[in-house]
Parts: sequence; structure tokens; C-alpha cells
Amino acid sequence: MRKMANNKIKGGAEKLEKYLPTKITTEEDLEQNIDLFAEAVQSACRRTFQNTTTREKTSKKKSVPWWTDNLTVMRKKVNASRRLFQRTRNDEVLRENRKKKS
Repeated sequence: MRKMANNKIKGGAEKLEKYLPTKITTEEDLEQNIDLFAEAVQSACRRTFQNTTTREKTSKKKSVPWWTDNLTVMRKKVNASRRLFQRTRNDEVLRENRKKKS
């Protein structure tokens, strides 16, 4: 691909289809051109697509300084209690008990 970029082939796919077979004469040329093409595609992808961070990195770093692990546990307990309360529809006594619990 670098050779083609240096030659600045113009004219679209038709000229490219004529140019490539003349440049690839041996198996080594083919392998080299495949490697160059793969490198060009990977480079374009790295420049184009956003890199996402892994979950481990984001979970270690807190978004606000006052958030603690204790708050995380409390939040999970509250959400679990809320889901239980919302799922209870037919039993009014149980629903009232779950409402008082939270």
C-alpha cells in the first residue's frame, strides 16, 4: 500500500485493478502487500474508532471524591428493596410491609 501511495494512482477501481496484478508477481510480493494492506486497515481503524476503557479501569477510579464503597452497598440494597416492592402487586399486606421496610 505504501508503494501505491507513493505512485498516487488516480482513476478509481478500474485503474487499481489493472495496477495491482502487475505489481504482484511472486508469492512474496503477495504476502508483503497483504501485510501492508492489513497494517493500513488497522492504522485507519485505530485513528477512526474510539478506544473504550475496560471496566476495571473505570471501576477503580471514582467519578466523585465523596462516593464510597459503603454508599455503593447501600444503593444496591435500596434498589433491590424497591424492585421487590414494585413486583408485589396482588398481596396488599406484603406490599405494605415492604413499603414500611424501605
